[in-house]
Amino acid sequence: EQTRGVIKMGANQFKMRLAPKTTCSGYHLRCSDKDPSSLKALAQEPEVAAAFALPDLVWYQLWLYSFSNNDFLGKDWTDAMVEAEYNETKAWAVHMLTTYSGTGKTFFAGNWEGDWALMGASGCKKNGKFDMNCDPTPQIIERMVKWGQARQRAIDDARAETEGSVHNVT
Repeated sequence: EQTRGVIKMGANQFKMRLAPKTTCSGYHLRCSDKDPSSLKALAQEPEVAAAFALPDLVWYQLWLYSFSNNDFLGKDWTDAMVEAEYNETKAWAVHMLTTYSGTGKTFFAGNWEGDWALMGASGCKKNGKFDMNCDPTPQIIERMVKWGQARQRAIDDARAETEGSVHNVT
């Protein structure tokens, strides 16, 4: 219903959070009884997929957070965490590219206000307020860099893997 409302206003772009425990409840969607366990499974939920399938919407700005590493700034990244992030993101990207091939759609995978996430994870939030004199720690910045690198590599590899078999979708 939200996506149809956006279209009625004349828009062709939609923002959505794809993340564990928030996409279905936050958008009041009727998702399956079994909670999705990956970004790909979440994208396949009928009401989520219906939003992606609307022909009038061609630009999707997605705040993408994996099921594999829901607390991506909470601990130092291990090789296993990097691999899990890569695999889940790549499976999602391949799904989106192949499912929406030929539609002219563009999907942007990002994060919501990473600056505040960095500050919060660095202990710069006290009593509900951010200390604007506090800088994110190098350790937390490195965690975000590893997270971003794993995701970008996964998307690049998904594009390479589907090259020649998909068209008119990015």
